Amino acid sequence: MTSVTLEPTSSEPVSDLADARRRLELQSLVATLASSFINVAPEQLDAAVCETLEAVGLFAGADRAVLAVFDETDTSWKVSHEWFGGGLLPLKEQMPEIPALPWTVAQFRAHCAIRIRSGVDQDPEPGQPEIELLEALGLHAVMATPVFVDGKLVGAAAVGAAAAADIAWARDLAALLELPGRIMLDALARRDSERVRRGNEALWRSFCDCEVIGVFILDRNGRLLESNDTGLRVIGRSREELACGAIEWESATPREYRSLDLFAVERLDRGGVVLPWEKEVQRPDGSRIPVLATLASMAPRAPELLALCIDLSERERAQRELLRSNRFDRLLTSLSRRLITLPAEAIDDEISGALAEVGNFFDLGRIGLFETTGNADVEELRLGWLAEPSQRVPRHMARLELASLPWWRERLRAGRAMYLPTLDSLPPEAAAERAMLAGNGVKGFLAIPLYPGRVSHGAIHFAAFHPLDLSDQHLALLRVFCDIIASARERKRAEEELRTAGDALERRVHERRAQLEASNAELEAFAYSVSHDLRAPLRTIDGLSHALLEDFPAEFDQDARALVRRMTQATARMSDLIDGLLQLSRVVRTAVEWNPVDLSAVVGDLATEQRTADPGRTVAFDIAPGIVARGHEGLLRIALAQLIDNAWKFTARRESAHIWFGVEQHGDERVFFLRDDGAGFDSTLAAKLFGAFQRLHGVTDFEGHGIGLATVERIIRIHGGRVWARGEPDRGAVVSFTLGAAADRCSP
Repeated sequence: MTSVTLEPTSSEPVSDLADARRRLELQSLVATLASSFINVAPEQLDAAVCETLEAVGLFAGADRAVLAVFDETDTSWKVSHEWFGGGLLPLKEQMPEIPALPWTVAQFRAHCAIRIRSGVDQDPEPGQPEIELLEALGLHAVMATPVFVDGKLVGAAAVGAAAAADIAWARDLAALLELPGRIMLDALARRDSERVRRGNEALWRSFCDCEVIGVFILDRNGRLLESNDTGLRVIGRSREELACGAIEWESATPREYRSLDLFAVERLDRGGVVLPWEKEVQRPDGSRIPVLATLASMAPRAPELLALCIDLSERERAQRELLRSNRFDRLLTSLSRRLITLPAEAIDDEISGALAEVGNFFDLGRIGLFETTGNADVEELRLGWLAEPSQRVPRHMARLELASLPWWRERLRAGRAMYLPTLDSLPPEAAAERAMLAGNGVKGFLAIPLYPGRVSHGAIHFAAFHPLDLSDQHLALLRVFCDIIASARERKRAEEELRTAGDALERRVHERRAQLEASNAELEAFAYSVSHDLRAPLRTIDGLSHALLEDFPAEFDQDARALVRRMTQATARMSDLIDGLLQLSRVVRTAVEWNPVDLSAVVGDLATEQRTADPGRTVAFDIAPGIVARGHEGLLRIALAQLIDNAWKFTARRESAHIWFGVEQHGDERVFFLRDDGAGFDSTLAAKLFGAFQRLHGVTDFEGHGIGLATVERIIRIHGGRVWARGEPDRGAVVSFTLGAAADRCSP
């Protein structure tokens, strides 16, 4: 079952520019349709009625427009004239007579227009017959208004929608339906001359009741004979002046528009149609009102003329507001573009200029950008603008204690704007706020919060020394303006914090560099001490040990000579450790020069050196060709030499050993490896390999001092890589390493 809703018509205020424009269009259409019936010939009446219904239907976005006549028995409605869109059948064929349903008739007799939409619950609900009729007609929405002539219900004018299920018509559409409907039914009922004459009288009464159109009857000399109240209000005259015959149409028409009035009269006398034109009327106080006017003759060559006009002041105001809004919108667009591209240090100057533009645009007295700091209950003035540069912001206005302004604080923290056209807009509980604003001469005020819902709060205050009159559209644009300012201030604050953090980081880097340089100097001193001061005692011990063996051979038995030889071996080992430490210190202090290094060629050279130094060994090298990486060639050669030396050493017990060098791709990373099939090691102890002086094998098993792999680890780390190893006892070992992203840029 289709459900319907009834919404009686009532006057609705014009809320924005779109409503104003629509209402002006409706008023203009009412005037045009009404004037088209003034002198229509009887044979053209039916065509004029259908054209009027079509104009009404198209304006309302409807699929049908119908004029129905209430029969004298009060039992049914008969479709007199209709218009319908493409693809629809005439309503006369579907239902020549529409039953006069009680609920509908009751609403009409109460002078109530009805609006019905399907699918919407309502209370009270129409009777079942109305619901069934709506379904039978195949309509989703209907708006109908009763038509009374001489106080009697004679018919109804309606529009309907068959295609759109959610269409909703404004209440003021009833005015468009009722007045032409009244005129059409009145004219249709009076086709002979007597009825035409009486119809003109009814037409005049209809016009007099109209609050949209100003209606005047003039004689050929331009004296005003009659006018409705709307017409008198337009020209600024009283009914007493009209009764005295003291109003001349020429006195209400500025000189530059009089020729247009004369042209309209001449066109009427030639039998032509006068199209509405725009002009101005002048009031006794000298003010001018823009109007849309038309002229008609009461009868061919009649001594009286009928003039109609619609006050266009509202349209002019709407157009001015639209132009102002467009200008302000362009200002916002330009400001947003500038603030995006400006460096942080120039943002506040640009914002100050924008505050001045907005202040001048809205004729304000001062604007202030307030922000909270560490204390959320204190707002401090950051940027501002004054209409009079000689003025100064009162000290107590530059720092607001929100705790003393509870009503203000509550709204700001809720992110709600405060628009006060006058201070009378403040509620009684805002006595502190009223006293503060009034004490500074403020009569109109607007505050829009910044950063709503965040830890950092603030607002932009717009103060005027006169009452403020801001439209909803201007308030919306000012909110956008404040959002732009807030975003720019946040970007400035973020860049300043980043710059501060960068400066602090630069200071820390400088301090660390100084510490590193001091450490390097200490390391240099240590290396010098190791190289010179420690070697001298070792050389003395070694020399004296050899002297004892050579100069006093008879005094030393075999055990003593063995002890002396162990002393010389220990000094040699200590010398090797010193060499390793010196090499490790040089590695740490070496700056990397990034150049392409052919690692395959380096490994090949090192393998040749090992075979030359120990020709009695049988060791096979399997070296992958073309392995190139970026890095320091000298350091990489040292690292590879240490790895190959280890592999050569730990394969010494094999008659035929094998050493491999290659690279594997693991995702986006290259992993280099050197593998051997030598003594191996327990992988659970792998973490100890790369520390200085760490060994997994005894000195008697394999010689060495435990610094080689520590040197390798330092070199790999300098290149931005990492190194690790795994192995099994008696089954060999593999050392793997990476060289970081910089080295991989040379990958084939």
